[in-house]
Amino acid sequence: MKVASISDTEPAAETTADYQVGYGKPPRHTGFQKGRSGNPKGRPKGSKNFATLLTEALDEKVQVTEGVAGSPSASW
Repeated sequence: MKVASISDTEPAAETTADYQVGYGKPPRHTGFQKGRSGNPKGRPKGSKNFATLLTEALDEKVQVTEGVAGSPSASW
C-alpha cells in the first residue's frame, strides 16, 4: 500500500512559481523546514506526566519499623 505524500495530492499549479498566497495559504518560505519539528523546545521524549509520577510514588514500598526504642515515633 502506497502512502500519498503532500506532493502527490497537490495540484501541479501550487508546486510551481505561480503558487497563490492567500487565506489559508501562507508563503512557502515561511513554513516549517523539512525534518524539523514545529515545536523544537517542546516536551522532551521520555518525560512523564503528573498522573504517572503520582502513580509511581504511591506504588513505592515503604519500610515501617515499629517498637524500636529511642526512635522519635516511640514517644507518641
